[in-house]
Amino acid sequence: MAELQSQLVKRGLWTNWDQGAIMGKTITTDTRNGTILVALLAVISTFGVTHLWNLIVFSIHQIRADGRSSDGLFHQQQVLLRTLPSPIAMIADSLKLGWAWRRHTHRPYIRTSMPVLFGLLFATATVAISIFSSLVVSTSNLEVLVESPFCGFLNTSIISFQTFLGTITTLGDTYADQCYVSGTLPSVCNVFTKPKIDLFTKSVPCPFGTVCATKDAFFLDSGLLDVGQSFGLNLPTTEAVKIRQASTCAVLSAVNRTEVIPASKFAFVSWRPRIPGEEYMFYNYGPTPSFPNATWGLQLLSTNTSRLPNIAMAPYYRPGLQDQSSFNPIPELKFETGDTLLVFLVLNAMRFRKPINDPLFAAHRAENVYESQIRRNWTIYMGDLPAKGVGCLQQTQLCHARRGGSDFCTEFGSIWPNKTGPSFPDASKLQQLTLDLLIEISTAFQLGSTSIIQAIKQSPFASALPDLPDNQWVSEVTSWHNVYWSEMQLGLSSYAVGPKVRDPFADSYQIRPSSAAQKRFCQIQKMRKSGGFANINLFGLLFVITFSIFMLVIDVTLLKFLVFLSNFQKAFSPRIDVWLQDGIWQLQQRAHQAQGQGSWMNLEKDVPITGRGDLLPGLPSRQTQHSLGTLPKSILASSRSNPIPVQNMTSAAMKTSTQSLNVGSNAVTPATPTSPYPTTAQSPTHTLVSTVALAQPIGVLPRRHSGHSISTISTNNPGSGQPSIQISIQGSNVAADPSLPN
Repeated sequence: MAELQSQLVKRGLWTNWDQGAIMGKTITTDTRNGTILVALLAVISTFGVTHLWNLIVFSIHQIRADGRSSDGLFHQQQVLLRTLPSPIAMIADSLKLGWAWRRHTHRPYIRTSMPVLFGLLFATATVAISIFSSLVVSTSNLEVLVESPFCGFLNTSIISFQTFLGTITTLGDTYADQCYVSGTLPSVCNVFTKPKIDLFTKSVPCPFGTVCATKDAFFLDSGLLDVGQSFGLNLPTTEAVKIRQASTCAVLSAVNRTEVIPASKFAFVSWRPRIPGEEYMFYNYGPTPSFPNATWGLQLLSTNTSRLPNIAMAPYYRPGLQDQSSFNPIPELKFETGDTLLVFLVLNAMRFRKPINDPLFAAHRAENVYESQIRRNWTIYMGDLPAKGVGCLQQTQLCHARRGGSDFCTEFGSIWPNKTGPSFPDASKLQQLTLDLLIEISTAFQLGSTSIIQAIKQSPFASALPDLPDNQWVSEVTSWHNVYWSEMQLGLSSYAVGPKVRDPFADSYQIRPSSAAQKRFCQIQKMRKSGGFANINLFGLLFVITFSIFMLVIDVTLLKFLVFLSNFQKAFSPRIDVWLQDGIWQLQQRAHQAQGQGSWMNLEKDVPITGRGDLLPGLPSRQTQHSLGTLPKSILASSRSNPIPVQNMTSAAMKTSTQSLNVGSNAVTPATPTSPYPTTAQSPTHTLVSTVALAQPIGVLPRRHSGHSISTISTNNPGSGQPSIQISIQGSNVAADPSLPN
């Protein structure tokens, strides 16, 4: 069976009610637009995740920036966080730090493992988010909404309607044979939203009393099926419709139920002249309008001329339509709690190589025949009777949702319990129409309207079947129900698709939609398409875009907001200040300042700048620059014991007193550096200028908020004969750091 034609697919926005009013908003478009949107969503989601990562890294940096003294690994991790690395860069640089500090601090691997693990988890989450964003757009095995100009309904009262039944029966046989199987289904089954209706089965006692051929019957139950999920009718939950059908089937005993009558006793005209001695066999399970003493009969001549079995049309009885039922069953087969259906399997001249004990295919009549291929006589087994009957008690229940109350359901019994049929007083117009169509299709297609016989599928052209299991009849009954449910799927979807799409002769019996309910029903059928279209989940699309924009706005504005807030909340100021001072431009400023290069301003801001016209040479390479170590305690102690006050500060200049020391030599060289830092008269400062021999490295430079700062650094020490560095330290509280070496 072919899938839905592309021209019958609705394009644009619609709601898939199976997924809810919000999550079900769907846009159906062509594959090209869907592919473009997938690419855009990948970019947008990556954009949003990147800004989310930046916010998380910023938060970690701020949590760690508690102002306490820490070792170099901690501060290098802070600088790494300040650079806002990608998750992969975070992993690589953290591993690099752990390796570099492996012998120089405590637990370096443990301390660097957390950033590595965090980066790995976020990278994995990023992949998951990318997959989620791609799921917003589906391009294969799609649920699409039918929009057909051929939508129509059936006039079942005219004879030409039989062509529709024949078409659906043929399609139903093919579909059931391919799709009502176990395991993975082939691609041809991707037609309906649910490829097949699963049935619950079990053995139960036979309900037909003395006409039971076996003590057990076979029970098949569909359960209560939501027509939206099972048949693809796109109904909201407030207008839901459900159906349940169950059958209890058993092979019927033919004892005292058959009679052979000469054909000459019948007045009806056959399609051919009668053959002398021709006979009919009749089965009597209740009278019919045509035969007062029989239910069904067959010509024995045909049973001797055909080796292939076939299934006869089934008589039926409905309690609410006794005058329209095709037979009046005997008491053992008459029920007020359901409909009685009979299916006859005609064995014809079917042959077996072994005796068959299955009650439906029972074959114990041995006959010797000559087989030309093996050139000898051999024994075959023929059916005990030319045909056997199966009786089924079919029960149906129909339900519909009610606004503000529980679902309304009919009794579990006959699909037509009385002359007027089932009543649904609280159903909406659309629900009433849906229920009517379910009844119409269910009664149009009955059990046994199939040509599939499971027993001969494996060897359809064999002269004799090798063997059959004793419960083969169960497989046949299951097959009949599979075909019945496939016909239900095909028949119910034919309204919206259009009977003419499946039957070219439908114009004679098709009714165009006229009422509002009929027109709406034409717009609620869902089916599957393997490709050629793209379904876009509107909620997912808006979520990805909104999330990404929100992360962008927060990432861009959060720091500015916190800087503004720090002006009023002093608790924020130190942490935000650490974030600013760990920035690459502040670190660059310090590197140039350490070389005595430039007059720097805006030290309180994220981006420090130099005075207009200042030219900065490149920083010395590692091959030529001198190592700067820790400032010796002796220098700082000297400055603390002999503080030199600075008075009469002006905005143009700052008067300083200096003293010069040369560690490791006897030379003393005065120096008068200028400070690049702005000062105020309200905060008297002290300035210490020292020349330090390069034999002692200098450590970490003080931050701007520590109360002192380096004003000028130079390497000029004339007359000493030894390279030295001249450092000017300005501050209000210059003191020796006890952690620094002497």
